[in-house]
Amino acid sequence: MAGDRDTRLPVPAASPLSPGLPVLVVGRGRSAAAAARLVAARGGEPLIADDTAGDSELATGEQDFPATARALTVEQAHRELARVGLVVPSPGVAAEHGLLRAALAAGKPVLSEIELAARHIQVPLYAVTGTNGKSTTVSLLAAAMRESGMKVFAGGNLGQPLCDAVGGDYHACVVEVSSFQLEWVEQFAPFAAALLNIAPDHLDRHGSMASYLAAKLRIFANMKTGSAVLGDQFLDRADGFARKGLRIVAFGVPSGRDAKRVASTSAAVIERVIADPLRRCVRTPDWEATLAPSWPVAPHDFENVAAAAALARAAGVSAGAFAAAVARFEPLPHRLVLVGEHCGLRFWNDSKATNPAAAVRSVATFPPATVVLLAGGKAKGGDLDELAVLASQLKGVVAYGEARALVARALATCARVESAAGMRAACDIALSLADPGDNVLLAPGCASFDEFADYAARGEAFVGWVEELGGKSKAS
Repeated sequence: MAGDRDTRLPVPAASPLSPGLPVLVVGRGRSAAAAARLVAARGGEPLIADDTAGDSELATGEQDFPATARALTVEQAHRELARVGLVVPSPGVAAEHGLLRAALAAGKPVLSEIELAARHIQVPLYAVTGTNGKSTTVSLLAAAMRESGMKVFAGGNLGQPLCDAVGGDYHACVVEVSSFQLEWVEQFAPFAAALLNIAPDHLDRHGSMASYLAAKLRIFANMKTGSAVLGDQFLDRADGFARKGLRIVAFGVPSGRDAKRVASTSAAVIERVIADPLRRCVRTPDWEATLAPSWPVAPHDFENVAAAAALARAAGVSAGAFAAAVARFEPLPHRLVLVGEHCGLRFWNDSKATNPAAAVRSVATFPPATVVLLAGGKAKGGDLDELAVLASQLKGVVAYGEARALVARALATCARVESAAGMRAACDIALSLADPGDNVLLAPGCASFDEFADYAARGEAFVGWVEELGGKSKAS
């Protein structure tokens, strides 16, 4: 049998929406607009508040808010709270926001957009969280399910908000879920859920690693059946999940160092899924799929493949369908992508490496002393000293942006460390540190918000610089 796909349809919790119900949506981003559209479609009254807006008007066509949506200033929203029946915060709105605290004090329910959506979806949900690798795992899982003939919605924190799936013609929904989204779930219960890994990130929002991990673990909080897919890092929690009635599936990349620990950690693990970089295959208990020669290339991507395979098996995907999906899979933008080769140098864009753990993983892909690293941006409260493990692996580093002093301190024992105010200047300096055969790698280890709107804008700026460099080298 290709897997143990559960074909039962979930029974959503009662909808919190009703005709005429005023719902306060806090934020003006994609998830806020999607929530407002669902509220309007169910006959409710969407009220939109955002403390970054200077007025109480929604621009025409702004994020496709419904025509019935009414914009409020934060002050107006406070006055409207008495008649509001539900509050839906955007992921970027911290729990300490005054509106949310006032709503809780007034006894108003506060639900995240994914919780609101899940209460209206009648197909199985497959959810993925973790610090790194979520988007790749979700995208590969959705591709594998489509290869097997399923109509799949893929989104959540990646791409389309989950509210956009409500009423759609799908067999399943695959969602990337962030710690911010999980803060406000009450009954969100996927058919299968994966926790990939955890490393310091978003500590400026969560305050501590304990709070950050607690938010991530909420992905399993309401599951009473189904599969909990756990990276080896979390096997000490397997017994507790098993006592809840969950099927425990471990995944990882084989390592002699870890084999005994993994084998002895928990008897609750029912099965294990392995991605083998040497044999370029992924093995589940009842199938093995050969991986394409071009991807994955990085060790952490093999872990993502293993996680996707574990979830795919739970969805009934065959080895052939999974292998076909991997063969056709294109690495997502800004995730360790080779963007150019000039003057004997190779240029890699891993702008999505927005925390130290991701930067460490990125550098580990390359041979020692062949990388000139571009690192910096805006620190997110984590300990950038974690980057120190890279010092002996690097040819040089250019620290840039708001966090450049912290990055330079962490990598002070590197062969050579330079600093720059912005990323463009850092790129130019990197050329002076690199020799033919080296790799110039953008893996910032920080957020982009000191200089760019997001990691994608940062990555595009790097790609633009590489393209300009190529044009200059051709002209000369």
